[in-house]
Amino acid sequence: IDNSGYYPSHVRASAEALRGSVDHYIFTSTIDAYRDFNTVGMDESYPLHPPSSTRPEDPSRFYGPLKADCERIVRDVYGGSSTQIRPGWIAGPGDNNHLLTYWCVRIDRGGEVLAPGEPEDSMQVTDVRDLAAWYVQIAEERIAGAYSAVGPVWSWAETLHGIRAITAADVSFTWVDADFLLERDQKPWTDIPLWWPARNDWGPRSFGGNIGGEGAFAIDGSLAWANGFARRPLADTARSTLDWYWETYDDWPEERRPGFSAAVERRLLEEWKARG
Repeated sequence: IDNSGYYPSHVRASAEALRGSVDHYIFTSTIDAYRDFNTVGMDESYPLHPPSSTRPEDPSRFYGPLKADCERIVRDVYGGSSTQIRPGWIAGPGDNNHLLTYWCVRIDRGGEVLAPGEPEDSMQVTDVRDLAAWYVQIAEERIAGAYSAVGPVWSWAETLHGIRAITAADVSFTWVDADFLLERDQKPWTDIPLWWPARNDWGPRSFGGNIGGEGAFAIDGSLAWANGFARRPLADTARSTLDWYWETYDDWPEERRPGFSAAVERRLLEEWKARG
């Protein structure tokens, strides 16, 4: 199981070194290996980033394209004795990126919550525990091929109200337009975790790579599901994530927690309500 392959040169070296010793090579790729997220319901047949002999091995700039290159190397060396797993946005206990964590914690604190975009915008995550269990099954049963390891598609309204259901907090949601947020320099992922409107024409120009599009949270995971990838309920993921966060709270200084600060959230809500 190659769970940390970011550099094609490293993946080729490990794949070739193990070729005579292992019967099956499982590579952790990413949905970022896809060319873009511009199509709702895209599946494993969707084009990957094209190969390039001049691409620098710099994951901070070319994360998705390099993962696509690594996939091609694994298939070249192992052929039908390989598996390429493309996880979606991974959530659950231990998520030190604090993406879904932000929403669980914010809703647990109660009050008026800024909800980004439209209630029907898509949301999709992969619980890390489901992913780990599936890796064991893949190894035991020698399940080969490429798979988008993604959870079911929820709407943002379903997601936020689903998280609310596992808390006792008094919460209300105020939906704030995507363009309003962009005009005020509120960025996806850092300021607004795990959200992108269902549009291909939105986003900060400074961002590179695959960070959003109409299909970013609406990927077809049916092939993985048919081959054993289980998806636990949102309530389980949210409850376990929240418990983990409070158990490890002292490890996370404020500056390492994505999402709106309380002051910024209040300001944005006030400006939204005061618009002409």
